[in-house]
Amino acid sequence: MASISVGPIVDKGDHQEVAVSIFYDCGRGYLPTYRIERVDGVWKVTGTIGYPTGVEPLGGCPTPEKTSTSPRRAC
Repeated sequence: MASISVGPIVDKGDHQEVAVSIFYDCGRGYLPTYRIERVDGVWKVTGTIGYPTGVEPLGGCPTPEKTSTSPRRAC
């Protein structure tokens, strides 16, 4: 199961930016910021801003060697 959240759209003058958080696999995450622009009347992602951050849950991710006795839902 994955969870995706989209932050507010921020006007940067010549383009706009939106931060996104994508969490999956029991807490691993990916936190990119996308550059969006209106192209031919349609909003499109035209790039990423900076280097996306990745996160892992406290205590690490479950592995076959380290399995929780009470796994969280969707693990």
